[in-house]
Amino acid sequence: MIQVNITKSDNQITAVFHGHAGHDKIGKDIVCAGVSALFYALVLGINKIAPKTAIVSDTTITISNITNETKGAMTAIFEGLKAIEHDYPECLKITFTAPCPFSA
Repeated sequence: MIQVNITKSDNQITAVFHGHAGHDKIGKDIVCAGVSALFYALVLGINKIAPKTAIVSDTTITISNITNETKGAMTAIFEGLKAIEHDYPECLKITFTAPCPFSA
């Protein structure tokens, strides 16, 4: 199972992720591919909107200096992750250490 833990503090959001979905063999797992694609899109999109605000280190993405534009991009990506979690609950678990920072 892929586990994603999202924390928000001040003007920063951190997503720590680890594990493998286990939906299929490595290299053929559509759940892992979907989650990976969304995380790549998150980092690339945020850094396109606001350069150098999304930092990746091994299994962690840290996004600083959140603006309305970057929050919109993050909301879209996390809605995609929540959809995958809904469809494949045995493969992906998302937890928030505080209320979801992307809800209205």
